[in-house]
Amino acid sequence: MTFDYNLDNFLKKPSDGDQRLIISDKNNKFVDSITPDISHYFVKNNCLIIKITNKNDLILSFETRFIAQQALEKLNYYRKLLLSYNGVYNRNIIPTLNILNRNMICRDDMGTEDHKLATDAVVQQQPLSRVEVIVNGSIHISCGLPNTPGIGCYFISPLDVGDLSKARRNDGDVKIGDQLYWIGSVANFYLDSTDYLDYDYLV
Repeated sequence: MTFDYNLDNFLKKPSDGDQRLIISDKNNKFVDSITPDISHYFVKNNCLIIKITNKNDLILSFETRFIAQQALEKLNYYRKLLLSYNGVYNRNIIPTLNILNRNMICRDDMGTEDHKLATDAVVQQQPLSRVEVIVNGSIHISCGLPNTPGIGCYFISPLDVGDLSKARRNDGDVKIGDQLYWIGSVANFYLDSTDYLDYDYLV
């Protein structure tokens, strides 16, 4: 059965020492419980699929594939907490979406050259997931290692600018202080100060 879910409330752990993860829908209605060591998860389209030994699959539908992927990362993060800390759960480190790195104005001197700094803003919170780069609130640009097919931008430390081998893979390795560089020939457009950027990532 398919449910509608929100990233911020679909996953709960009711008490310390309890090895189950509780799944609830967007209305906080209980759906099922998961024992992490007998389940595995993957994303297909905009759904997080949870396969549990000796049970039917849970199909959790989210608004977009990106949010479903974030839900997968959140689920894996909770699982690691349980397995690493023997069920003692620290509620102060629940991963959530970043609240900074929003509405960042792009530079006005980019022209039509590749590998130019996209914005003066730096990554302000430590990502626990990949960083999704969104232009003008709606255009998602693939971000990762430069010179990879389909990659339109990449993060790199200001100390490493010019050495593309030091660019971030964007698999959770982006650091506070990193900056975004633009490959307009791949993204199919170039930026200027009429454009703005948002970064989505778990912190």
